[in-house]
Amino acid sequence: MTVNVLRDAARNCVRIFSFLVAEYGFRAPTVSSDSASFTVRFQTDVTGVEVNYAIRGGLIVWICQLTGGSWPGRPGRITDESAIRWFDLYDVQAVVEGHPPVADDLIYAIPSDEILQARAESLRTDGDSLLRGDFTLVPQLRARVIARATRA
Repeated sequence: MTVNVLRDAARNCVRIFSFLVAEYGFRAPTVSSDSASFTVRFQTDVTGVEVNYAIRGGLIVWICQLTGGSWPGRPGRITDESAIRWFDLYDVQAVVEGHPPVADDLIYAIPSDEILQARAESLRTDGDSLLRGDFTLVPQLRARVIARATRA
């Protein structure tokens, strides 16, 4: 696996998720990458979107409720009292009964344009209210995350 392949995938991710800037007023993304992963972040003052790919972790699209324009830390061990502000797009899809998830075997491969476009379209439709800064889904999302964490 070469760094160039991941850089190309990160560039394609920026291009495909650029609708966040054009349609929702997000700022231009920040991009970081290394030999095994890349992260692309878009944000407004209240909502963040992080698209992360890691060889060992696959492709994950996160929607984050920002605090004062800043990215909050991840909660670590999740309990009923945890302040949960990071939500996986899969959880959003489940709560809104939106797009079916991308097959697991496709998530772990370096993301193709087709996979990135599928995730971007799901984010656009299933995550629309969150992208607009409407967090009325958060109680349902939080309950789902806590339920999954307590089963683990």
